[in-house]
Amino acid sequence: MKYLRNISSIIFIIIVLLACDESFNPKTEYQEDYIVNAVINGDTTYQFITIQKSYNPTDFNPLDFAEDTFISGADVSITYKDSVYLFAESTAKLENNPRFDGETAIYINNELIPETGSEMILHINLPSGKSIDATTTTPKYTRLRFNKNSDVLIPPSDGFLDVEWEISDGDKFRQVYLPEVKIAYYKIVDGQPEYNEKTIPLNYIDRRGELVPNYPLPNNKSFMHYEIDAIDKTMQLISEGDPEKQNYIVLGALFQILLLDDNLVPYYMSTETFLGGYSIILDQLDYTNINGGRGIFASYYVDRSFFINIDELYINSFGYRHE
Repeated sequence: MKYLRNISSIIFIIIVLLACDESFNPKTEYQEDYIVNAVINGDTTYQFITIQKSYNPTDFNPLDFAEDTFISGADVSITYKDSVYLFAESTAKLENNPRFDGETAIYINNELIPETGSEMILHINLPSGKSIDATTTTPKYTRLRFNKNSDVLIPPSDGFLDVEWEISDGDKFRQVYLPEVKIAYYKIVDGQPEYNEKTIPLNYIDRRGELVPNYPLPNNKSFMHYEIDAIDKTMQLISEGDPEKQNYIVLGALFQILLLDDNLVPYYMSTETFLGGYSIILDQLDYTNINGGRGIFASYYVDRSFFINIDELYINSFGYRHE
């Protein structure tokens, strides 16, 4: 016990000394790095890739650094089946990025649509002369069909939206899926309808008095159950802060199952997102498959999807319109 008390005293003294030392700096020495976001959608020819560099904010809050960190002037290509697909530089407005608001450099290709189970090689030459590369293999195709017991109307009669499907091939225990239910709607802006989608969590979890959405994680299950309270809250969030509810036209809900490749699964588990527009999370990334940098080169397919109707009276109860 005396030994433990001595150790505790030493730790306490160190903490006090560090607190009193005004020269103490929790920031480590800045090291430049590059972050790649290259998630290939196997259901479309349109692909985009972004490249960012790390940054060193003056203070301790990274959101105070408002400069554009996206890289322009790079040579970007993907080799697939002995063909090289060049990505042209373009610009796009960032989504869900609280640090920088504006258009920035992205790289696009409108010809690449890879087949299942195929290897792709990414190669990037930066303006500095540095090279970055990565390899991934698209997920194998699986045969799915939705069970007739799945709900086809919101709100469900029993308080849970149940969706079930059957996997009819030999990879059903190996293939990883990411199921999603999204509310599809139009928002009228300056007289014109803008299409939007809002993802529904399975439920909300109370964490120290704060309700936190609980979204499905990649898995090999064949069913999902969504609580009606989570659907209600998602409907409310569509127009959060906007008193003009009649500017929202709800179309219905879309259920889809994404097939993820072997690189996308661990990346998603470390960030809980990969469909975040032209952005990538810099401070949460634990998984990377990029040689010469950090980030992700991966692929996915929308394996199956179906439309779920939403009752008109239910839509009207939030002040929205139905179409």
